[in-house]
Amino acid sequence: MKTSISSSSTDNTWFSTNNLIEILSYLENEHNIKERLNLLDKNSSFEKKYADIWNLELEVYQICKNWLKSRDVEYLNQEDTRKYQNLVMSLKEIVQLVEDIKIKISHTQLKKLQVFRKIQSVIADKLETQPEKITLISNFASDLGADSLDIGELFLALEEAFKIKIPNKFTEVLLTVQQTIDYINQKV
Repeated sequence: MKTSISSSSTDNTWFSTNNLIEILSYLENEHNIKERLNLLDKNSSFEKKYADIWNLELEVYQICKNWLKSRDVEYLNQEDTRKYQNLVMSLKEIVQLVEDIKIKISHTQLKKLQVFRKIQSVIADKLETQPEKITLISNFASDLGADSLDIGELFLALEEAFKIKIPNKFTEVLLTVQQTIDYINQKV
């Protein structure tokens, strides 16, 4: 069985004459642009809206579009149609993995920001300094003027604030706010 593939003048719409690959097109509304992909076979049909898959690019290579263009034929046979369906489903999984990674990165960044804000508050309180003066690269001694007694009290306050134990060997090597954030992020 063969499927005729045609492209619209905008090069965004692909369709077939016998419903193996039905429609691949942009649908625009006032909120966003959606793309629609219908992949049908004789026994079952499934419709998926995967704009993110159609737009998935490796550098400038638009995978789905170029895969279809690379078939220098007028018709797609069943094997090519099956391959295309597998390609779309594989790309769907890749897109989901990328989204999961983005969410994880955002969650990690938010967690680090929350830890920073809490550490910043404790430092400002214990060292009696303005929170704006406390940056990631601030050194407790040289930038914030803390002596060894201040640093000891600061780490006791951080242990209480985060409900963790910071061994003395670490309080001697955690010299900056960033180092302290990294250590606390590992513990909480």
